[in-house]
Amino acid sequence: MSKRTMRLVRTLSDIRRAQRCTALRDARQAAELAALAAEASEPEPPTSSPDQPIQSEHQERAAGTQAEFDMTIYAG
Repeated sequence: MSKRTMRLVRTLSDIRRAQRCTALRDARQAAELAALAAEASEPEPPTSSPDQPIQSEHQERAAGTQAEFDMTIYAG
């Protein structure tokens, strides 16, 4: 091959290598961003329990009766 042809082949090879490295770098960066986004979107476990569970009227009455009963046992 002539000197000019070899220079052209090397230039094209360098361009392809640069494109491949850029594509790999971009893919790596996209994967890191996707991992961060997935980590950020995961729901965190509750750190505290709910204040009061929702109770039905029957449960509320039963709890009130139980509290009154307990108070009568300890009163005098």
